Amino acid sequence: MVRVMAVSHSRDVMGTEHSLLNLAPELSARGFTVVLAARPGGELEKRWRTLGFDFVGVELPERGGVRTSNGSKLNSLAELVRLPFLTVLAAIRVAAAAKRVDAEVIHSNSILTHFDCALAGWLTRRKALVELHDIVAPGVGRLLLGIAVALASRAVATSTAVRDQLPTWARRRAVVIAQGIDVEKFSPVGAPTFWRNHLTAAPQGVLVAAVGRIDPEKGLHTLVGALAELRRRGTDAHLALVGAPSKDDGSYLEELLALADELIPGAFRILPPVEDVAAVLRAVDVLACPSVEEPFGLIILEAQACGVPVVVSASGGPLDFITDHSTGMLVRPGDPHAAASAVEELINDPALRERIVATARERVENEYTAQVRAEHFAKTYREVLGCPTA
Repeated sequence: MVRVMAVSHSRDVMGTEHSLLNLAPELSARGFTVVLAARPGGELEKRWRTLGFDFVGVELPERGGVRTSNGSKLNSLAELVRLPFLTVLAAIRVAAAAKRVDAEVIHSNSILTHFDCALAGWLTRRKALVELHDIVAPGVGRLLLGIAVALASRAVATSTAVRDQLPTWARRRAVVIAQGIDVEKFSPVGAPTFWRNHLTAAPQGVLVAAVGRIDPEKGLHTLVGALAELRRRGTDAHLALVGAPSKDDGSYLEELLALADELIPGAFRILPPVEDVAAVLRAVDVLACPSVEEPFGLIILEAQACGVPVVVSASGGPLDFITDHSTGMLVRPGDPHAAASAVEELINDPALRERIVATARERVENEYTAQVRAEHFAKTYREVLGCPTA
């Protein structure tokens, strides 16, 4: 068994942690023991231990990156001065954990731990792999990301857009391995639930939903505008947002609520994050992802697997797996009229909707499962270690 130590800066379970939780059991079935090193005492440790895998607590220092969490500006001078020292401290702690669990590969799963793991690999003479999930703002952040990739043994990007943000001299060290999902959990078939009535006051109407973070880069104000346009055109359309702010301080959510009260009063609901995402998806008519630049869009795959058509901004990671009018509807980012027209076309053309749903589901089953993703990772780990590949 090859021992891999995955490293995360988070205590909570967000998109990148879900990705790791999905991957680990499939890697285990392929001869890889995955140990998680993370800050102890959170939901991530609980969920990891529930899977039956080993966990090692590492007190990674609290810090920000070069930019603030929402990417709008550089962090304070004091924070930037502290960052190199805290990174070295974190690298020493990651290196100690890698020795303790006898890891052969150190796998960074968080943007804040990429330098930690790359340096720990050098300190321990172990292989380090950094998994890139984010698209960062142009400038110094991308330069530093490229340096982390250059220091590591290998980089994995979740999409072409994530890989191509790297400086050209670092890009060749990154391989694209797309996200994968559990197609048995996310399927069109499921027991009837209360979700339709919970998501909208008009279950007989057209229900459009967005599921995930409620942050400015998600472009949800565009979706509110699209629903307003649909209603002006005579469609009884309703919008449900399921999620919560993550990088934002909550001010964007307040703006959305005010905008919805103005443009679609009575046709808008917001719910906190839920555990049974598949049940929520099966209860809606269209899943929308109006992000300005989505790194990948795992929720899009999950919706497609559940038989829900998607309307997605034509930018970022979704361009790897969304073909317009074939596996989904692509629209110009930030264009509420285009989004409204795409939803309207899906609702008014049942044959198109059925064809998109069937084609998307088939592609997810063939190319975007957790099993397919694990096969690609297993091959990458073996290449990094210089092992023969099957």
